[in-house]
Amino acid sequence: MNPSLPRPRAVSRPIPLFAPVINATLLTDLLELTSHAKQPQLRNPHLAKELESLSKGIDVEWVMRAIAGFDELHLGSRRNLNRQLGLDALAASLAPNSQREVGSHR
Repeated sequence: MNPSLPRPRAVSRPIPLFAPVINATLLTDLLELTSHAKQPQLRNPHLAKELESLSKGIDVEWVMRAIAGFDELHLGSRRNLNRQLGLDALAASLAPNSQREVGSHR
């Protein structure tokens, strides 16, 4: 290697927007926290404070909807559907005001 040339640096690649393993472990941690397990064993202990804070504002049903949504998103990615649209739809479905009562047309 020519000493006058700069050494090549490792190319850093951004983390993919949808990383199934990361999402699965975060959702598993949230499921343990929202189900009030006596001794939750978090897969992401470095995020314990944030996960505990988040778990206070959601319930088991929300976590289950999120899991189902990510499963659906994963199936869509296998069929080459638009990932960003899928993520936007999932985020909208999990938003606090997304569960409107039937018959409230005021």
